Amino acid sequence: MRIRRAHPKDLRAIKEIDPMAKRRGHLLKQALQERGLFVLVEKERLLAFAILRRGFFERFFLELLLVHPDHRREGWGTRLIERMEKLAEAKGELWTSTNQSNRTMKRLLHARGYRQAGKIIGLDEGDPELFFVKALR
Repeated sequence: MRIRRAHPKDLRAIKEIDPMAKRRGHLLKQALQERGLFVLVEKERLLAFAILRRGFFERFFLELLLVHPDHRREGWGTRLIERMEKLAEAKGELWTSTNQSNRTMKRLLHARGYRQAGKIIGLDEGDPELFFVKALR
């Protein structure tokens, strides 16, 4: 298993595992350009990716984490978020968010020691966005 910064050629594999990749095309290209797009590769197959940015009130923000649907619940999301935490360690905390309906991500965050830090209503109709933070020091 290897986690590395994404290359332009990875975009095709990312689009294959992300059903919303077409809508996120600009976001993915921008994250790639900013060197904030990371991929998890196992045996030359891209299984997961994450976007890590530092534009959230000068803090690191895990903007997106997605695991291939055929490989969920195998620990890949945990490994990827561990690496993002390591990259954000110098700043002392990592922020992220997820929809209230995303039970899988909420379980992962709670298991990793994140605490809920806020909620925004109105981004997705009927599904509030929950914000989480983890102290890394």
